Amino acid sequence: MGVKFNPNYLCYYIFYLWLENRDKINPNTGKKSLVTIFNQGGTRSSKTYDFIHALYKILDSNRNDKLYVSIYRSTLVKARDTTLKDFISEKHQIFQRLA
Repeated sequence: MGVKFNPNYLCYYIFYLWLENRDKINPNTGKKSLVTIFNQGGTRSSKTYDFIHALYKILDSNRNDKLYVSIYRSTLVKARDTTLKDFISEKHQIFQRLA
């Protein structure tokens, strides 16, 4: 059974960017490059939720891979008080939909 959510264009675009860049090699080091995605824009524009949905799609489609994910905000307080709370809330909603 899959997760049922209605991601918008930004979610699919983030997933597309990751797919297009995940296997690129850094010519300076010869190692795989890190995929870095920045979301900028106004408040209350659903960027955090779109990123959470894209992250779920990335992690779900790569269950056997060792992926390293970092999420940053301008301050630790914003990361903890906004992004972490949104992630926990959305995670609970995703798993409730699976039940």
